[in-house]
Amino acid sequence: METKVLVDSICKAMQAKQAYDINIIDIDKMSNIASYFVVCSAKSTVQVKAIAEEIEFQLEKAGDKAIRKEWSSQPHWIVLDYNDVIAHIFHEETRNTYQLDKLWSNGSNLSAFNEEPTELSNLEKNE
Repeated sequence: METKVLVDSICKAMQAKQAYDINIIDIDKMSNIASYFVVCSAKSTVQVKAIAEEIEFQLEKAGDKAIRKEWSSQPHWIVLDYNDVIAHIFHEETRNTYQLDKLWSNGSNLSAFNEEPTELSNLEKNE
């Protein structure tokens, strides 16, 4: 799956389970671990898990499988690695603690996800 479509699919799966504060962080020039982080918040550990499961379900349906997953039985932060795109699903308190958005953002590489398809047009430059 191409990167832009992968980012969009992850964001839509997050939205389907009422994730909020969904941000796309372009880390391509900052790191070689991935091109993008997609970060969201959830209000409970149950919701954190439900969002991660929805992402996995939707992407597996499309033929993509996470190459790496990190989570515990009471997840406050789940990481799903799709090689070029890494999804971070946070419990809201954990996200505030680690502030991943601030750590990886240089001000110009952070964009909020909006359901409008044109919002992802800035990703095309990296395809």
